[in-house]
Amino acid sequence: MATVDMQGLTINGAEVLVNWVNNFSKYNPIKYQGDLIYWARLAKERSRERHSYILLNGHQTKDGKLHSLSFKAEGSSITFIDSKKTKQKKG
Repeated sequence: MATVDMQGLTINGAEVLVNWVNNFSKYNPIKYQGDLIYWARLAKERSRERHSYILLNGHQTKDGKLHSLSFKAEGSSITFIDSKKTKQKKG
């Protein structure tokens, strides 16, 4: 799991975030570090609102479907969780 430290924020599972955004989002693809910071800060903002996921609704996604990405925020670190891997562990 790739860890990236930037601007006082540690991002664990950065590759999970990059893949999710670039696969599903119509807007704000991650091409540069600044793009990564945008999405990580969005997740931190969501955690302050007591949410543990980023949600894209149908008009924000390439396939018109609802998509969410879970994360865990603790202090100045955030960990993005690959739901495909967690679902595979059950079976």
